[in-house]
Amino acid sequence: MGPFDYDVIICGVGTAGQTAATFASKRGARVLAVDSAAEIGGNTQRSTGQMSAAGTRLQAVRGIHDTPDLHYEDIMRISHNTADPTLARMAVDNAADTLHWLLDNGLELLPEMPVIFKGHEPYRIARTYWGPDRGGRPLQKVLGTEFMKEVHAGGITLLLETDVMDLVRQDEGRVTGVELKSNDEQEKTVSAPNVLLSMGGYNSNAEIFPRYSNGYPLFKGSPVLGSHPNANGKGHAIGEKIGGYVRYKDFFMPTFGRVKDPKDTSYVSNVTLIHAASLLGTRPLWEIFVNRDGERFVAEDSDSADVKEHALLEIPDLTFWVVFDQRAREESKCIYANMTHEEADALYNDHESFRKADSPEELAEAMGVDPAGLVETVERYNRSVGKGVDEDFGRKYLPAPIACPPFYGIKHHGMSLTSFAGLAVNENLELIREDGSVIPGVYAAGECLGLGATSGKSFCGGMGLMSAITFGRLLGDRIWKW
Repeated sequence: MGPFDYDVIICGVGTAGQTAATFASKRGARVLAVDSAAEIGGNTQRSTGQMSAAGTRLQAVRGIHDTPDLHYEDIMRISHNTADPTLARMAVDNAADTLHWLLDNGLELLPEMPVIFKGHEPYRIARTYWGPDRGGRPLQKVLGTEFMKEVHAGGITLLLETDVMDLVRQDEGRVTGVELKSNDEQEKTVSAPNVLLSMGGYNSNAEIFPRYSNGYPLFKGSPVLGSHPNANGKGHAIGEKIGGYVRYKDFFMPTFGRVKDPKDTSYVSNVTLIHAASLLGTRPLWEIFVNRDGERFVAEDSDSADVKEHALLEIPDLTFWVVFDQRAREESKCIYANMTHEEADALYNDHESFRKADSPEELAEAMGVDPAGLVETVERYNRSVGKGVDEDFGRKYLPAPIACPPFYGIKHHGMSLTSFAGLAVNENLELIREDGSVIPGVYAAGECLGLGATSGKSFCGGMGLMSAITFGRLLGDRIWKW
């Protein structure tokens, strides 16, 4: 091979890409970082900002005994042994060092961190961390600052609003560069011995989403929750084109229960507290959840996010209705996260996700679910309340029958916040073919690798961001050679 234009080419400057570029530059590499967006960061600042790590100095200060071994055991327990053992092990073994690097460079965390987070199936030990407002902005501030230091120092050349069109290979073997096209239609080919696919996931591409998500549709509006508009699956497609393959297509898992935003119906948001309140114990649930047949499908008060998320998979369109009555409205804590009862009252029968009627049968008709099914479900649930036992799903909290008109229904959707399917790699994060052979010169990290690699067919809290940063750090700091 002749001389290269660069030592490393980063295709996608998000969570993993920024980190990999930063560490490679610090080692003296000539780095080209390319992104189709107008700014760096990808999904980082759109995320909730949660990371998990074991054996950290923050845990030590609080007297929390934790180790990477225990973290790994929790991941395999939560994922039902579906996470990639090699990659999950590599992530947890190096997560503490990653967190310490972030802290040393100014990452701001809430003072009570770490905690046991119950928004997903919880770890047994407090090892989840996030910053103020539980968003990814504090994290992106650190990643972006460190990245731009290397840009200003001359180690990284940054090209924004530039698409990666294809990879360049030497005699159908080693990847030796990329073909680029800028927004002004200029095309060029650049070379490097190390190329990273870190172009994000596919959660903004409704056309290909079902292909990578076991046939489930992408609900309109989901990108506002977590996915960057450029999360179009291009990195996955480029990797497949050169002989790689996408695994974990059957690992799709929705987050439980989001609602079309009344203030902008093209978006979906956490309008109600159904998800967080039931899991965090901040609001006991008076409501029942029903599918299009008017039937319940889960114990609504279950403290297991994993149970609810898997139950939702049994509903083909991932859509369900939350049903309650006037007594629940008056006697329970407000169900709305960002509205008062009075503000919500104006939405009923005037917004597609909010319905109100004088009887369960009329409510079912307004919601578009089976009237006979809902009437039977409400009657059966009310009998369970009277007996104090839910024989169908084992629900424990049974405060009152649903019997006081008017009756209310709110349509909820399971949402996709991250990409579970990703390109298959080996222990060095090199792309591999289905026969296990390596495609030299090309690597994957972040959502191009897929959450399924380190989380399996479940949500293991904090493993998306932490794995992306950790793998980016390892690539730039240790794995790549030039």
